[in-house]
Formats: sequence, structure tokens, C-alpha cells
Amino acid sequence: MVKDSVYQRLKRLKGENRSFSDVIELLLDASGYDQVDLLQVLQSQNELLKQILREIRMLNSRLSSLKVEVKEAREIRSVTAVTSKENKKLPSFIHGNPWVEILQKRCEEV
Repeated sequence: MVKDSVYQRLKRLKGENRSFSDVIELLLDASGYDQVDLLQVLQSQNELLKQILREIRMLNSRLSSLKVEVKEAREIRSVTAVTSKENKKLPSFIHGNPWVEILQKRCEEV
């Protein structure tokens, strides 16, 4: 369907001696685009969209794995709080163990 305003403009351009097809063809020629040019542009855009989609899928996959790492880091922090040196109910092998401090520092870095 063609809008009335567009139809009126085409009708004025058409005049008495041309058909609507002639006017449309002249306008297309004047635009500088050929059907082959438009097809190439569309194919190029299609390839670009495919590439963007691949990138989005890859980023989504990476994001999913990051969520798991963050969750694991949070769990480690809560364990670190429980294994604090100040807690006297911990087993004796925890007291004075240098690994507790090392692991605690690593959890704080995360």
C-alpha cells in the first residue's frame, strides 16, 4: 500500500507522458543504488549480525561461568569466617597452622 502523500508526489513527477513504473525507475537510478549493490549490503550486514550473535553467545557463556566463580568465592568467605583463629572451638590442628592465614588472605583477595 502506498501512502496518499507519496502517491501524490509520484503522480506530480509522472505527469502526462510517463508511467508510475518509469518514475520509480528514474528515482531508483538517481539514488545511485543498484539491486546488486543492495544485495551486497544486505549480505554484508547479515554476516556482521552473525558475528555479533556469535560474540553474544560466547560472552553469555563466559558470564555464566563467572556467576559460578562468584558464588564459590562467597562460599569460601563464609568458611573463612568460621575458621577464624579467634574461635576456640576449632580443632587443635587449626591453631597456629600457617595455612589458615594463607587461605584467609586468598579469600579476602577474591
